[in-house]
Formats: sequence, C-alpha cells, structure tokens
Amino acid sequence: MIINLYTTFCWHSSQERNLEYLYCLQQNIQNKHLNNVFVLSEKEMDLSWNSKLSLIRTEHRPTFADLFSMANDIHMSGINIVCNSDIFFTEFYIQRIVSNIKLGEMYALSRWDIFSDGRVRHHDNQHSQDSWIYLNRYIDCSNLEFMPGKAGCDNRLAFELRLQNFRLLNPSKRIRSFHYHLSQIRDYKRCPSDTVAPPYLFIPSS
Repeated sequence: MIINLYTTFCWHSSQERNLEYLYCLQQNIQNKHLNNVFVLSEKEMDLSWNSKLSLIRTEHRPTFADLFSMANDIHMSGINIVCNSDIFFTEFYIQRIVSNIKLGEMYALSRWDIFSDGRVRHHDNQHSQDSWIYLNRYIDCSNLEFMPGKAGCDNRLAFELRLQNFRLLNPSKRIRSFHYHLSQIRDYKRCPSDTVAPPYLFIPSS
C-alpha cells in the first residue's frame, strides 16, 4: 500500500525554528514505511538530496485546501497523511496506522511533545490536532481555505470533514505523532483577526 505524507515548510524568521522543521522532514524521509513526502513551500528549496521528496511551490502561505488538494491530485488511493511542519512519525506508529485504519475513517491525532531530556508527553487536548490520516478518499476542499497554525483551525477542519461523512477519531493514546518544538518560538495569537471562525467540532482522544 502506498503511504504518502503531505506537509508544509513555512519559512520562519528564526533559523532555530527552521532547523526544527528540517529535522522533522529528515525524520519522515528516513521512515522506510513512507513512500513519498510532498512539501508545500512559498520559497524555492533544493530537495534533490532525497528521492522521496517533492517540492510543490505556492505563492501564498499554504492552506488546508492546498494540502488536501495536493493529496487529491497526486495519489488519492492508499494512505494519505497531512501534518504540520513540526510533526514526524516513527516506523512503529506508521505500521500501527496501516494495521488499524479503515475506509471512511479520518484519524485526527493530538501530538506527543518531545522535551530536551528525551521525555515525551501526550498533548491530550480535544481542541488540538496536528495530523490527519485517511484512506482512499477524495476531499472536497471548497470550505478549507484557512491556514494551519491559526486558533480554531483544527476544530473548524474537523467540522468540515464530518460534513463529508468521515468518522473522525483521535486514537493518539495508541498512535503517536511526535512534535519537535524545543525552541518554543510561537507566532500563535488568540485574537479575532487571527482565529478561524466556527462552527467547530472537538475530538477527544482514545
């Protein structure tokens, strides 16, 4: 079964943050169970150093519509993983996804944060997901023109996907997606101008 991962590389003013994105990209391409990694970026990048990597240029900061449209166009069949720039998967948990996911399900996973001493902790929050995983489905992207990383974006995305008759699950206690953000540099704002508007859907972990 083909397993493709779709992500972004949103260039940050901090080189430390960019190196965290690059680390996650490297971890994902080293995962032997991922066949291809597609990267949406506003800037040109040299990704010729690995045959798994493909760059898709965009003239604006990528939206969820851009990410899911890319999956529709490139390889709708198989398992598609859409995730934030600072998320990576290990081989063990990709195997667990393959063994468990069913047609019509959408895994919306809350992350596991990595700490500088090697510890990991589940960000067990029904309001927060960082990766979306599904099998053999076309996604209608007409109502997904909003960006990852904005307040409310995960909850609005969940609502829109439920309207497409997905069974939304958050099995993040059993399937881990790792969040690499040691710098703690954040541009996250909780203000009306930087918030994706409701309606929302919240997905408790299991």
